[in-house]
Amino acid sequence: MSTDAPEDFAARLRAARARGATPATGSGQGTAFAGQVRVFATAGRLDQIELEPALLRLHPDELGAYVVDAANAALADVAADETAPVDPVVLDAALRTAMESGSAMMRTISESLGDVMFKLRERTGMSGDPGTQGLSSVLDEAGDLLRMASRDDTTAPGEQTGEGAAGAVIATVRAGPRVVEIGIAARALRLGAYALAEEIVTAVNDGLDRLGEATAAEPAGPVAAERIRDVQDASLAHMRAYTGALRALLGSVGGPEPTTRERSDDG
Repeated sequence: MSTDAPEDFAARLRAARARGATPATGSGQGTAFAGQVRVFATAGRLDQIELEPALLRLHPDELGAYVVDAANAALADVAADETAPVDPVVLDAALRTAMESGSAMMRTISESLGDVMFKLRERTGMSGDPGTQGLSSVLDEAGDLLRMASRDDTTAPGEQTGEGAAGAVIATVRAGPRVVEIGIAARALRLGAYALAEEIVTAVNDGLDRLGEATAAEPAGPVAAERIRDVQDASLAHMRAYTGALRALLGSVGGPEPTTRERSDDG
């Protein structure tokens, strides 16, 4: 193992935290009704809707359904443009396997180092602790967080609604993000295709804003961001402790020559 590993790990950790703090910026688009409804989205919100004027002859419920289809296609396209989230249950199962093999490997390495140190101690002065420096506890803590995360899905808020055109357009949304329903009052059709499209965007984004506020207002789940950072920091500390122990082992080689007991001249 390279003794530069802690610095590399720390750099990767900083980069991962920076990515997590940066909001999604992906874009996407969706269409419906042979391309007569076009929706454009960025970072989980709607940017623009384009409606062909002929669509205003449809029943409002039918038009709303087409917009829902196109909006969800655009939002899904945004999600596909970002890194897909990892299922905590799947990751926990993979981590368990890695924990078992990793712990076994570290025990083997430590035992081998211990044997080598025992054989070379008198000749080289090698000394130090070849132990695993708390690896198992770090892995156990990470596994606990994943299991908690897999049970935390029920804490997400339910559906939220947003309005446009002074209540003539109602959009119902839920986490995903996903549009559940768009209600268009008959009077909203008199706005014209362009203005109606803008009011639908306003209603959907209003609902998404309300959903975001409801999510932020939810009590903190069992997996707090601070605890995740603690596990990350513990992993870095483990890496530094282990490579520090290896440096100490290597640095102890070639130390003071072992003293030999001189034979007494006393008769």
